[in-house]
Amino acid sequence: MEGTLNRVLIATRGEFARRLVRQYREAGIETVAVFSEPDQEGPWVDEADFAVYLNGATVRETYMDPGKVLSAAMDAGCDAIHPGYCFLAERVDFYSMAASSNMGIIGADPRALLRVMDRFALRRVASELEVPVIPASMPLPHDADGIEQAAQVGIPLYVKAVAGGVVIRVDSYEELPDAVQRARERAALVTGERAVYLERAVDRLR
Repeated sequence: MEGTLNRVLIATRGEFARRLVRQYREAGIETVAVFSEPDQEGPWVDEADFAVYLNGATVRETYMDPGKVLSAAMDAGCDAIHPGYCFLAERVDFYSMAASSNMGIIGADPRALLRVMDRFALRRVASELEVPVIPASMPLPHDADGIEQAAQVGIPLYVKAVAGGVVIRVDSYEELPDAVQRARERAALVTGERAVYLERAVDRLR
């Protein structure tokens, strides 16, 4: 983003939020912390110059809600939002919403984010460059439990989100259906995309 930063909303929590508060204070930039109901006594809330309650008790309805975070930044008169890592940092729709509201985002260029968020696009690039890739399935059908695909990939394996960093290890076929469901739910929360696939677990890489 371009322009002068006077006030930044920190859209994360915990120790990382505290580090950002210190960083911006040293740079002479005001900070606005956001917090959920369980985090109202979090140290980063007191350490920031200002704080905004996001009205909710869970991560899903607070830190992961792009509309609430963007509204908090606008109401607090912020020049930009620092999404930290995970949470909204991997939500392309959040970058789009912020751009439409003329709110800056401190982080990756959304065009680069789009390129790296799709694991299968990265696998295609690797294959085109003749870089060996670990055996994997295609994205699972939305109603599949993964058993059929796992028989081809092999156990142990990882259930991975097509977009984002959700990864769950599976060491037996019995664990697979639950792991697939959990991975879909986590992926939807992190990126808004539920697609997952299976990748063989290789414990010793060289």
